[in-house]
Amino acid sequence: MISDLDDLRWQHRILLINEPQDTDALLALLSAGAAALEERRLIWFVLQGGTVQTNSVQALGNDLATNAQLQLDVGPNEVLLIGLDGGVKARGSELDLDALYALIDAMPMRRAEQRE
Repeated sequence: MISDLDDLRWQHRILLINEPQDTDALLALLSAGAAALEERRLIWFVLQGGTVQTNSVQALGNDLATNAQLQLDVGPNEVLLIGLDGGVKARGSELDLDALYALIDAMPMRRAEQRE
């Protein structure tokens, strides 16, 4: 069960989106990019009104949204990319998947994964 984002350290990169303005459009965008996200070992979490939507197959703890918001000091309509090491790699107010892919693909650990 995932109750804290640290539970995913060294297993997955994380895309955390807090209180987006247009949840339906965002979820459609994430669904359309599912293959590219999976290839990059990226799990996404959309936090909206105390609920969490995700592409993770693992069960989520009831306190995941609260823990993530407090731990990362994330504001409304904020997008965070968290690396395999648990560090915040990018923070912004818009989700640009192409820019996100380019950033991830330039990371040393991702380049090592591509060589395997």
